[in-house]
Amino acid sequence: MTVRKGVMQLYEYNIGEGIKNIRKKHNLTQEQLAKALNVSTATIANYENNKTVPSMEFILKLSTLFGVTTDTAMGKFIEQPDRQFSLMEGVDPDTTEDID
Repeated sequence: MTVRKGVMQLYEYNIGEGIKNIRKKHNLTQEQLAKALNVSTATIANYENNKTVPSMEFILKLSTLFGVTTDTAMGKFIEQPDRQFSLMEGVDPDTTEDID
């Protein structure tokens, strides 16, 4: 087997943005979303403003209700390509070897 140079992508999460994006995509107010998920309007506002972190149960309910992945519900996005880095960065090719 040959060890190959690879690239790792960096991911960031902004849960508040994820929740807000889903709500706005479906033209809902914070009150409407709160009612659909059986939480208070203040809870939705706190989540969207990243003042509090929702439970995994909330994320699962949100993703199920709107048919999105939990990554989408948690506001996952890929960093720009210039923020990618090589897994082999800084490794001297003369010191690596093939594994058979």
